Amino acid sequence: MRKRKQSKFGGNDLEVRRINFEAFFDELKKRVYTNAIATIASPEGVLTFDIRRNESGKPVFGYSLEESAILHARLYRLLSNYNKISLILRSFTERRHVQSGLPIKELRAYTMWLGGNKTLLFEKASKAALFVVCNTDAGTGEPLTPEIAVEYCDDSLSEDVDLGQTDNF
Repeated sequence: MRKRKQSKFGGNDLEVRRINFEAFFDELKKRVYTNAIATIASPEGVLTFDIRRNESGKPVFGYSLEESAILHARLYRLLSNYNKISLILRSFTERRHVQSGLPIKELRAYTMWLGGNKTLLFEKASKAALFVVCNTDAGTGEPLTPEIAVEYCDDSLSEDVDLGQTDNF
């Protein structure tokens, strides 16, 4: 189920989606081309984990099944303990930045919280908001020089993602 609201960044609409956890992880997996780094920010601090494609091309969270299970549990605990948490996904592509030769990274940001029936609600940040967050010093609020070889993405959820159980707002 979708709910539209006004963005505090430039008036663009943001979509709030209510889905189950696996549908959200499936969405992240679709954004992994070779490997990716996900960073979760919460009042407890920062949690970073890798997502990579294994030998058969399947996306894997962490480097073992145990690590993947621990990640799922930690994410659920963070969402249970705090009103909102944020996730930034850095997906490395096979494309190269012309001037530097570095692999181009796609950046996406999500704000997540739990809704009724323990479903996950999230909104994706707009390109403008993502640019500001990624290029501002958290301590001083001063602008930083933007990273090279970065694309800021705010694409919508893939249409073929199974949104799972939904609740009414």
